[in-house]
Order: sequence, then structure tokens, then C-alpha cells
Amino acid sequence: MNKLTPQVEGNRLIAVFMGGELIEGRQGNVYWFGNYHYILTEHKALNVHAFKYHSSWDWQIPAWSKVVKLNNALCMDAAKAEVHNSLCDQYQSAVCDNKPNEGFEILVQAIEWYNSQKP
Repeated sequence: MNKLTPQVEGNRLIAVFMGGELIEGRQGNVYWFGNYHYILTEHKALNVHAFKYHSSWDWQIPAWSKVVKLNNALCMDAAKAEVHNSLCDQYQSAVCDNKPNEGFEILVQAIEWYNSQKP
């Protein structure tokens, strides 16, 4: 069985981070996020309104704001603060250069880092 593409997997990770719910279904993974219904298969997301975290600042910025607030609470030591500040600098560069795909990759890294640091 093929794995999900990095783009689909990253969009899924962000959507779950934002409170979406992944439910196993017969046609792959049936996914509910807000009022939108998604089917994730091995190859792509089949849906009416595709995830847009990889290409839209409108989708990314609320997720970025959430991860920054949560990561700020984790940064009590210098090593964690350095990682957090580096991710913030990289994301700021992506925004300034208007490169949402780069912002997406940094957002995914930040969420993965946050998930690995949670108690």
C-alpha cells in the first residue's frame, strides 16, 4: 500500500492539530473538519473543498498562530527557545517572500516539534 503524499499528510496533520477528527472508514480515512467532509486515500484527498494549508495564507495563519502560542509555553529552556525562534524566523521569511509552500513545510515542522515536546 502506498503512503499518503507529503502534501496530503501535512494537510492532514495540520487539520488534526486544528481540531479536526480523523475517522476510519470503508473508503479510506473519512475525515470531518468543520462542515467539510474528506476522504483520504493512499494517493490524494478526494473532497469537495480540498485542504489548502499548503497553498493559502488564509488557511495557514490561524494554524501558525496556534502553534506559536503553544510553543511559547514550552520554551522555558534555551535549547527549546532556540528551536522555536528558528522556526519563527523561517516562517517569517516565507511570509515576506510570499512562499506559502515553504510556510506550509515550516508549519508542519513546528507542529511535529510541538507534538514531540508535549508531556
